[in-house]
Amino acid sequence: MVFLVTFIRGLIMMFYITISTLFFSVLSILISLIFRAPDLAFEIDRYFWGRVALWLSGIQVEVRGLENLPQDGRGYLFLFNHTSYTDIIAMISWLPKMPRFGAKIELFKIPFFGAAMHSLGHIPIARDNRREVLKLYEEAGARVAKGVVFALAPEGTRQSGGELGKFKRGPFIFAVGAKMKVVPLLIVGAEQVQPKGSFLMNVGRWTRKIILQIQPSIDATEYTLENLSLLQERTKEQMAPQYQQLQKELGYK
Repeated sequence: MVFLVTFIRGLIMMFYITISTLFFSVLSILISLIFRAPDLAFEIDRYFWGRVALWLSGIQVEVRGLENLPQDGRGYLFLFNHTSYTDIIAMISWLPKMPRFGAKIELFKIPFFGAAMHSLGHIPIARDNRREVLKLYEEAGARVAKGVVFALAPEGTRQSGGELGKFKRGPFIFAVGAKMKVVPLLIVGAEQVQPKGSFLMNVGRWTRKIILQIQPSIDATEYTLENLSLLQERTKEQMAPQYQQLQKELGYK
């Protein structure tokens, strides 16, 4: 019975998210163009799009480690483990500052949604064009001094199975080039809410919990492109043990 009801809820929520995404995409474009206020558009999106969608789906989000966020006024880079589309919604809805995501360039071609992503300052990434990606990273670096926060998935794509995937060099090149701090962010529970390959959220249980664990930042200015692998290793070594611990806490290990 629970499965049937939550399956129907998932279908309704898929329809709701599709329609609301279109509506808030148009609204974000208008606010960004007319009022030049992408952060205002973000505040509207986070409360009336993201948090509403999570609440209606029976998903609770707990944010831990806010005291670990840099307080020097400069932007920084969230590096997060990516297991589900829902982890993006959780980040948008509950992180204190709007993160600008690096996303595959195909998403920017979706009508209205792609234009909204452009207007909010997200980064289109052409994975098969490394030179273009590095150019975008270089241009985005100038925004760090203005306090813009970015978010990238060092694994490159969604992972499954409860283990961190191999960390790619691109996000770390971005961090070193822009002279910003790296903030490791662990997201646990999103994979169970919406597994890879599923379009429905939270089927099979009335409620589920997602934990966003912000870890102490790492100063990328201490590294160069020559010893970039050390930054990759340090970041992964900092994330991996607590990732396992948080999964056990939620009963997934």
